[in-house]
Amino acid sequence: MTIPLVPNWSALLDKSHGLFPLGDGVAIPADWEPGPDEERRRINYDPKAIPTPFARAEATRLVLSRIAESPDHELAVRFRLMLVGVTTGVLSVQPDDLRAVDADQKSKYDNLGKALEQVDSDARYFAHVRWAGARGGARSYGITYRSSLFSPHARRAQGDWDELAAAVRTLEPTALSLLADWKAVLAGAGRWTPDRGCAWQRGIDYVLEAANTQPSPGHTRLRDDARFVGPVWLDLPTGRPDEPLVAQPVYLPAHAPEWSKRFVASCKLRPAINSVGDAELQDPGRRAGATIRLPRAGADTQVLALGAGSLELHDAVRVDAGGELWITGRAGEHGIVELLEPATAALESMDRPVQRAHVGACPMLYPDPIRILFQRGLWPESGARDARSARLTDALIRSGATLDPIAVERDGGFAMRLGSGTVQLYLLDRLAEIEVLDLRALGYVLWLVFVGEAEVASELGGQLALSNLDRLLDTKASPFEPRDWVYQRIAGSSGDLGLRTATLARLLVAYPGSEAGMSRVLAGAARSFVTWAHGSELAPLGRPPRRIATLLKLTTGDELTLAVDALET
Repeated sequence: MTIPLVPNWSALLDKSHGLFPLGDGVAIPADWEPGPDEERRRINYDPKAIPTPFARAEATRLVLSRIAESPDHELAVRFRLMLVGVTTGVLSVQPDDLRAVDADQKSKYDNLGKALEQVDSDARYFAHVRWAGARGGARSYGITYRSSLFSPHARRAQGDWDELAAAVRTLEPTALSLLADWKAVLAGAGRWTPDRGCAWQRGIDYVLEAANTQPSPGHTRLRDDARFVGPVWLDLPTGRPDEPLVAQPVYLPAHAPEWSKRFVASCKLRPAINSVGDAELQDPGRRAGATIRLPRAGADTQVLALGAGSLELHDAVRVDAGGELWITGRAGEHGIVELLEPATAALESMDRPVQRAHVGACPMLYPDPIRILFQRGLWPESGARDARSARLTDALIRSGATLDPIAVERDGGFAMRLGSGTVQLYLLDRLAEIEVLDLRALGYVLWLVFVGEAEVASELGGQLALSNLDRLLDTKASPFEPRDWVYQRIAGSSGDLGLRTATLARLLVAYPGSEAGMSRVLAGAARSFVTWAHGSELAPLGRPPRRIATLLKLTTGDELTLAVDALET
């Protein structure tokens, strides 16, 4: 079966310009043009034709639309290799624009770019698919295209494809599992209709079904161990009968162990704009631990399609485990959220709200920094902010866990709102198997007040302090953030604190936790501290305290009455 798409072209091929440059040191192989093979029902195509890339993309689309009939077709095989190559991270995806200009402001693709865009305006934005490692050099394996996902490079020799197959073989099962997660999330968002014109989705379905690949439970592989690459300008289902498909930028997944955790850790580095206009998260020596691309473009350019918000992490920079996150700015300096405004504005203009429900429903429509910060509960939403201790943030980074009220309650912690619902407060002792000590530390603060060793100090503007004016709380991050020395005192043995069993029992009486909200949090903190101090659980016993003793005003505006032991004063 032969499908003539465009006439042959016999002129010389430029070795340095065009969509498929040959400046990678690889010569055109003698057998680069497929021959006829009617018995295997091959679709024959002369790759010297102009416009080669998009004609070959159309041939790939035709093959994918009937892939079950010809799974061993050359274009089907190369589609699969490119798909697995990208998902394993062996192949990179580099966004580009037919109207792009070089450093001298000259058109990168000359009249070819203009002609291709006139034929298909949605072809303007595409991505180069190249070997990602230094060993592969600048070898191009193809470009992306909206209807077929990939347009395989016709000039790659069979040996190049064999080398790619060998490079992805070990990671292929993991990559396909990641791809199954990605597809399942798209399907759950109503964006997967392979039988309604999405040939590239039909191709992915066939690859996953042939390998009998299932998504991971809860799609954890996609959430924790994937980086999003691209984006790729793809036909996506809309669910509207009048316009079933719309070309939009979509991010592809690539295997990257603990990518989300590594990015959140890098958020402790100070954000800055580098010399080319990208955002960098820099260590004190101004070395970049992460780079967030922020391309500059004219009014007619879709900056998201050009990679706005795409993330690179650099292993050479070490991150201080005790640092604070730079999610939002402070002291007149911008945070990550502020620097991402070009990307968030582009998303909003495409009707992709930067809100928890929308990002959670279809994260592959959002670049990595936004996607990860929402999934980790770190993105500040309007009208509310999260408050958690530095130790809880560190535990989240180490465990790779997400933070939400259900997970907090499951791990024995508390989630509550303060200040007319504007602050969501989280307090935990453990996150999975990782020590946090928030509740125990707060319980120690309650104990010091209870036995009269600490009180509200007028000299410190109404802050809790010991008699030597050593403050107990540091409320910059959280209304209930004990200072470091408090955590240090309750991190080891309780033997040197001189604790009394009867007084500990009365502390439990002072904070019974019979009411919802703050009362339950204080009761949980008291119980955590008493259990640690006594070495086991202890029953409440004894006389109720004098509850009028200490009134603490929190930074949220809430007032808190703390108890003082009636027998100790």
